[in-house]
Amino acid sequence: MTHRPKGSMCMSCERRLARCDHLPFREMPVLRTDGTDFMVRCTYYVREKQEDRTR
Repeated sequence: MTHRPKGSMCMSCERRLARCDHLPFREMPVLRTDGTDFMVRCTYYVREKQEDRTR
């Protein structure tokens, strides 16, 4: 894999337990280049909903 999503986005995504290897990472916006690898911003990212902890 030469294009990979930013890990912190994966950890806070509501789909973090899903398999994402089928997603078109090569078509996503590049955030950083690391040699021959590219870190991308996942366009399928959905922020996990936070519970209301004020109660």
